[in-house]
Amino acid sequence: MNRPKIIQSIAAISLLVNCLAINAKTFIYFYNHTPFSLTMKRGLYGKNSPVSSAWGTIGNDIIKPGEGRKVMWFNRDKGIKNGVTYKFTVSIYINPLTASSAKALGIAYSASKPLIMLEQKLVGKFIGSSLAQAVGGPGFGEDWKTDRNLYQQSFKRGQETFTLSYKAITASATLKTESQFDDIEYALNWSFQYPPPKVTAANEINIGFQNLWMRPAGVAIGCTEKRAKMIAPIIGSNYDVLVFSEAFSSDAKTLFTILKNIGYRYQTKIVGEGTGLKTGFTNGGVAILSKYPIETQKEIIFKNSCSEEDCLAAKGVMYAKINKQGKRYHIFGSHTNASYGTPSVGTVTARAKQFRDIKTFIDQQNIPKTEPVFIIGDLNVNMINPVNKYKEFTYQGLFNYKETGSTKSINEYTNMLAVMNAIHPTVKGYTGTNESMPSNQQYTANPSINVLATDAAEKFVQFLDYVLISKNHLQPTQSYNEMRMYSSTTPYTCEGGKFGLALFKPDIKYVSPISDHWFIYGHFKFPQ
Repeated sequence: MNRPKIIQSIAAISLLVNCLAINAKTFIYFYNHTPFSLTMKRGLYGKNSPVSSAWGTIGNDIIKPGEGRKVMWFNRDKGIKNGVTYKFTVSIYINPLTASSAKALGIAYSASKPLIMLEQKLVGKFIGSSLAQAVGGPGFGEDWKTDRNLYQQSFKRGQETFTLSYKAITASATLKTESQFDDIEYALNWSFQYPPPKVTAANEINIGFQNLWMRPAGVAIGCTEKRAKMIAPIIGSNYDVLVFSEAFSSDAKTLFTILKNIGYRYQTKIVGEGTGLKTGFTNGGVAILSKYPIETQKEIIFKNSCSEEDCLAAKGVMYAKINKQGKRYHIFGSHTNASYGTPSVGTVTARAKQFRDIKTFIDQQNIPKTEPVFIIGDLNVNMINPVNKYKEFTYQGLFNYKETGSTKSINEYTNMLAVMNAIHPTVKGYTGTNESMPSNQQYTANPSINVLATDAAEKFVQFLDYVLISKNHLQPTQSYNEMRMYSSTTPYTCEGGKFGLALFKPDIKYVSPISDHWFIYGHFKFPQ
């Protein structure tokens, strides 16, 4: 017997075991892509338990809306026995945002029954262990998976659809150095099945607005090609008029073609389209689509009023006069100057000038007082926090302003409505009920629950998008705006940037929303 060789073999095996033990952890990740705060209960189930030092929880029991993190770990080698099966679970509990919203949905949430269970099974081996993962929830139970494929389970509660995605991922896929073993990702996504707007008579109109976040290639990730094919069936064909902004990418044209095929046959051009580099690096991104004939379309492109990055786009106003069964509706779509982070004096001043130009453009059309006029778009005024600094100016006509040099505070929201002589109808919440929107839900851009808003550099919870009606023209007998969180029931991945400003951005996984802003639905009824 050659004892030195045996000793060398035993030493090699010992070294291998010790190396594996150093990085022998599996981490459990959970991503909450719902508007709810979720509570976790984490632990073991079954008759076998590893030693207490071989597993543990990470962080507190609450996962906030939009939060994603490690929630649990267990060792893949130490503290477990060869041939013994160990089972771990993370139980997820959900409560409604408000009691009234639960009542409206017809849902009775139980504090004692979990919404879903995230399950892991470990089987000890001579060296290391094998791993399987499963999920449990309404109508589905344990179906153990041992590969790295993506699996999804969907289930409904009232008008809500939840989709649970899960997969094992290699340590290198998450750029982790703590382990050489697979980790497991779970993600819970949410979408609300809004009832389609009711088909309206000639004296009623349903208007939808969506900031598409379809920016020029290389500026942001955006996954514009993917979203262009999914948006139309989610929005549906029951709106009379759709207004879009940020239709910068060529993929917006793909979307418009799909929408044309489901009934939005009449479409304006995009503001600034075809004007070349004279007015900006790209078009202005605003277009109006209608199920009814567009009798007139006109546009203006803002001049002498842009600030910062917005000077690269030919932003302005698109006007469409629409004939719905003999009734005329006048639609003015715009996308005013954005603020990038905290509103600067320059961006606030630019918006103030542009609201003056919008009002002048409306007045120039000589629209009869007996016909309604709407001002629609991402107007970039944050209704939640509207007081900012701007430079005073005197307005001397379209695109003609004279700054006085003084810097003062301005309430942008009240100024916007006053300058354009417009009314902002009551805003309803995400449930689609008749309740007014609670103050803690008043937003159209919220990076905490919309991962696309995070990539779009939305820094705050903001309410930026509006369907307004002119005071100077025909007034409705009924009106409201409704914030609709349109999302895909099947989560998707936005691939990282390939070039330009988005070059080094990573993939955005488990995405549901159709854009970085939520959709605004405006309903109006007028005298016969």
